[in-house]
Formats: sequence, C-alpha cells, structure tokens
Amino acid sequence: MNELASNSMPAIMYETGDDEAFLVGTKDEIKAFARALLDALQTTSESQNYLGISCKSIKTPSTETWGYTCIEGLIVTESVKDKKKLINAIRKNNGEPQVQVDGWPQIE
Repeated sequence: MNELASNSMPAIMYETGDDEAFLVGTKDEIKAFARALLDALQTTSESQNYLGISCKSIKTPSTETWGYTCIEGLIVTESVKDKKKLINAIRKNNGEPQVQVDGWPQIE
C-alpha cells in the first residue's frame, strides 16, 4: 500500500525566494516521502543522456501539487561535477544565468 495517498503529500513552499524553500507536511507525510525516495534509489534504471550529462532518471511519488513546485522524480548523477554541470545545463535551458562560482563548469 502506498503510504502517500493522493491527498496526503508534503508540499514544497518558500517565503521570500527560492533560497528559503522547505517541505510542509505532517511528520508521517514527510517520513513516508523520505522512505519513498530511498526506495526509489534502489530501483534500477538505465543511464541516459540528459542535456549532455550521463545520469539516471527515477520516477518517485510526487509532492503536493498545491505547493510552489512539485517533485515528480529524481535525476541521479555519477559525480558532484556532473551534478554541477547538469544544474547549469538546466538553468541555461530555462533561460536563467548559470552558477558562476569556482568549481562550477560553465555550459557553452
């Protein structure tokens, strides 16, 4: 039985900006969501190319859709460098400036 019923999911909310995001939910909802994420990591999926970076995409239970954004899956990279490359590739793809801090590769 899925512990996260359709009306029982934590929501992603923020106060004044994206740097103040948090999950809102009951203790049981957040625990069930955390367990579902850990369970999802145990599933096998084939590596794929996402915006030029090799990674695995895993479908997970989504968070509440009434929040500001909704999680519908995980993208698992092989390294921290690949994670940073993918973050900047997604930012670039969305028309946002890339993170320009030492150690963050720029996407051409």
